[in-house]
Amino acid sequence: MYVGEVIGEPVRSQPAPPMMQSGRTRVTNVNVAPFRCVCRLVVRSYDKPGIAIGTGFLISPSHVLTCAHNIFPIQSPRTKSIEVFPAQDGAKIATRIMANGWAVSSNWQPQDCRTAGEDFGVIRLPQPIQQGYFGLGAFDPAGLTGRTVFSAGYPSSNNEPLATQMFSTSGAVTGAVAIDACGRDERGGETLTGRLLPAITNQTRLVAHDLDTSPSMSGSPLWFEDGGARVLFAIHVRSIDSGRRRAAVLLNDTARAMIAQWTQRTLPALAQSASPPAQIGDASSAEGCKGWMSDLQSFSKVVTDHYLRTEYPGFVGMAKSIWCSGDRKQCLVRYSEDMKVGVSFVALPDHVIARRFFHPTGPRCEYDFSCASNGTLSLQKRKCGPS
Repeated sequence: MYVGEVIGEPVRSQPAPPMMQSGRTRVTNVNVAPFRCVCRLVVRSYDKPGIAIGTGFLISPSHVLTCAHNIFPIQSPRTKSIEVFPAQDGAKIATRIMANGWAVSSNWQPQDCRTAGEDFGVIRLPQPIQQGYFGLGAFDPAGLTGRTVFSAGYPSSNNEPLATQMFSTSGAVTGAVAIDACGRDERGGETLTGRLLPAITNQTRLVAHDLDTSPSMSGSPLWFEDGGARVLFAIHVRSIDSGRRRAAVLLNDTARAMIAQWTQRTLPALAQSASPPAQIGDASSAEGCKGWMSDLQSFSKVVTDHYLRTEYPGFVGMAKSIWCSGDRKQCLVRYSEDMKVGVSFVALPDHVIARRFFHPTGPRCEYDFSCASNGTLSLQKRKCGPS
């Protein structure tokens, strides 16, 4: 599980090519299904200033499904915060929710295109919202090739770098993708070589499609219509074959089981009494942190991220595992074999303590904490000293 915070400087989005309009249509009413389930994502990082923008979509009142590379942008992977804007409609006032937890497939490797079929993850919201959501149900992948399918997301371009307007698109699935090797194009961007297979099975991880997508639409849902029902089957993740095709993660039985594990056990929905979503422009006010204190895994990840950023500014790494004791008094977050950080909650609700685990000189730091009305957790250092 990975949880972010809003302390430090944010990640700048990458330049995007001019927006193609031929295959996309602006969504004029974002409040109808399924468009009201589609979310704009704004991600900030400890690595560089600015923002990264992507797309996701609700799969429950408390969970957003998206690409792993939206949660951990490849050029700035130390994610600090993720803002979720359900059904944002241009520059109009929109609901803004600060996510308080996220998880990605452990098999996804950001620099290895052969793991593109694992490029997906889940974001948790601090409180449920009644926006509607896509159901994650079984479907027959054998009938996908050649089928007309649909998608919607937030494309960015040189003219629209903030990607605030939703567009829809349609096209066809062209087959399964079998990746053979990764490479680099003349601009240094990652490419992949492989084979397009006409047959799609329940073991397929990546499928190809010809829908008109662009940067920031990664994480968009793909669905088809079946007898009046809308069936979610994939997540758009990237361009392939030098931009001639697009690829999407197939939500097969294995992927759906992993997502269910995240939403039910790793990132379970929090109590409905949590603070309501904030509107853009609202000032934050001090609120209680009961939601965070009820979810010590999320709490400990925010604390250890802040501890490493301030006490070990040169350290780069993502959390690998989080363990919490049965008495709920301490958690251990492992980033690598030689970097483990322990968090003590024995002084709640007064303050928390973090220190590098099994290290003779790693500093012991105490932090006061507070929560804004949008669910954001902030930390203030009391003192640090030798362990």
